[in-house]
Amino acid sequence: MRANLNKSFLSHRTARKSFAIAYVIAAAVLIAAIILATVSNVSSSLFQVRKRVAKIRAMQLAEAGCIEGAERLRAYMRKGGLDGNVHNDIAWQGPFVAKKILSDPAQEFSVTVSISDEGSRLPLNYIDDLDKAYWIGLHEEGMLDAQPEVLWDRIADYIDPDADMRLHGDESHAKNKAIASPAELALFDLPLKDRQFFDAEYTVYAEDARVNINTIPAETLKALLAILREKISLRSNAIDTIVKRRLGDDEKEGTDDDGYFVSDEWTSFLSGLGPFKKVIDARFKVTSSIFRVSCTVTSKDASSELSATYDLANEKFLSFS
Repeated sequence: MRANLNKSFLSHRTARKSFAIAYVIAAAVLIAAIILATVSNVSSSLFQVRKRVAKIRAMQLAEAGCIEGAERLRAYMRKGGLDGNVHNDIAWQGPFVAKKILSDPAQEFSVTVSISDEGSRLPLNYIDDLDKAYWIGLHEEGMLDAQPEVLWDRIADYIDPDADMRLHGDESHAKNKAIASPAELALFDLPLKDRQFFDAEYTVYAEDARVNINTIPAETLKALLAILREKISLRSNAIDTIVKRRLGDDEKEGTDDDGYFVSDEWTSFLSGLGPFKKVIDARFKVTSSIFRVSCTVTSKDASSELSATYDLANEKFLSFS
């Protein structure tokens, strides 16, 4: 009987010992899980903080990049590089890209600043019959979805100061003054393709109705010149002179033989146009004063893009987006 009692006691003792071990193991696992969750939460919080700090830093660098780009433009102007008589990358050969002109001391970010001529784009606030004919041609080629006559009338009524409604216009929603921001184009319910077209080829930041003949995209220039040839019987040799000067003998944009007009040459060229001088001079110029300065900042944790329109003549920013 004693042997049975001893066996029962040992059995209970073993059971209690096993339970204690299991309890200790379970407690250890629970504590480890709590520690792991705490560490994970701390790590996640630190990661989020690091990303927020990186995003703020990227935005600051993007703003600084635009300011630096504007200073570069002012430096060109002080050196006489934008007077229409000195060849330079900004004024005459399309977009000027200065990579890493703004340094990041920690070397964590890649900063790229680009400067392009806003004068290379058509002035939306000065649209006329030439623009309407241009839009009609694009619509016929399937490059513009909206009905060009309707769209032209609506935009013209929106910006002109009078209360006279055009055939397809709408004076009830007219602003009767210039479009101040590209965002206003949303009022015209443009199809996506058309909005992209206007964003690419038109600007609301223009000091007058003229586009820079040295930087306007070649295909747009040729289309406008072809319309002028039909509308005012502009001599073909005058058109050939402009196109050849811009594109060179190969008639291709972006090649080594591309050229440009300087102020004196342009004045002389206009003088030889006779009665067509006034029409061409009202649409084209050879210098620009408004530029688009863009900055792209990237890193492994954040990125930021900022674009600004800068008025070089008055040394002030017109917009940020």
